[in-house]
Amino acid sequence: GQPIVASLKLNWQEVGSYEMRVERVSTTSTSNSIFDESFVTLVRSFKAGEILNLKRNHTMVEMAVTATDKLSGVVQNLSAIATKRIRTCTATGWADVEPTSNPAYIALDILAGEANSDPLKDDQIDFASFKKLADICDTMVTTTVGGVSKTHERFTWNGIVDYSTTVKEIVNSVLGNARAQLIITSSGKYGVLIDESRTVPRQLFTPSNSWNFSGSRVFTPVPDALKVTFMSPEAGWVQQEIVVYNDGKDVNNAVEFDDLGTLGLTNYEETWRYARYMLAQGIYRSEQFSITVGADNLVCQRGDLCLVQHDVPKFGGMSARIVDIVGVNVTLDRDLALPATTQGMRIRHMDGTISTATITGQLDVNTLTLNALPAGAGIDD
Repeated sequence: GQPIVASLKLNWQEVGSYEMRVERVSTTSTSNSIFDESFVTLVRSFKAGEILNLKRNHTMVEMAVTATDKLSGVVQNLSAIATKRIRTCTATGWADVEPTSNPAYIALDILAGEANSDPLKDDQIDFASFKKLADICDTMVTTTVGGVSKTHERFTWNGIVDYSTTVKEIVNSVLGNARAQLIITSSGKYGVLIDESRTVPRQLFTPSNSWNFSGSRVFTPVPDALKVTFMSPEAGWVQQEIVVYNDGKDVNNAVEFDDLGTLGLTNYEETWRYARYMLAQGIYRSEQFSITVGADNLVCQRGDLCLVQHDVPKFGGMSARIVDIVGVNVTLDRDLALPATTQGMRIRHMDGTISTATITGQLDVNTLTLNALPAGAGIDD
């Protein structure tokens, strides 16, 4: 015969421990085809309302299933396209909660969100720098690839972190898509360094305020093209590979290829621009220069534009310090032999600001006459 399956529905009124017993009331069978023992194979319990008491908010997914002969047991695979709702910010503090793919807001959520076991406090965050980056990311740009132009957000990040990592590593991975990195600002707060062109120098380094100058250059072969992988929504959210060529290279003459992986990129045009950016870095950021300075001569921070005058690599002119000022006549701590052509002077003041002046004459070997004395210029500048 067939086994008998019995289901029992009980409505417990109070939380507690209950004992249950299944007992046969008929005569014990002596047949060798009947098994007289019973087993509990499944117990289900249901509770109205929230069934989990979580310390932190989690996304809960509910699925309604119509049972058919194609579905048996537990659902093995479940996928969804979702966007997290996180706090945005202004230049001074937090703003509304919105669904977003903006790398600046995502990085800030990782640093200060509830998923972080040790989130940053508000007074530890340089909101102004995060807001500046967020505005850059939201800027719409037009990218032309293969003669086809598309308009899209400048920088985005769409990904899932399902592996072990550190907060710093994943934050810099997110910010890397937006050409930025996490830094500690001069005020001691957590902010972002944005890789952008700067025109106003923060500091001037010379042999008068530094020593141990050294330089190096890496001669890395530049590939003809990069094979870049990214997650493509158009291809059903599977990994796709595109080939991004260097200047002057195409499918007909490219020989050297390098592989480039990405994280959080889901836009074809943005991926192409990212690969071009990495190619440019390999070409134009191959030199590195190092100097040693005293703490009193260091006011810049990472990302600032700095000017360097040094006689070893022959950068700029000559260095000196101001020892006396009389009107527009400036006396220096070294003798100078200026050519007859018009010369200029760049002065770094004690507060770190930089000003310029034109040299109109030379009174003696170490005293110069300027067209006008820059405001704030003083002894020891």
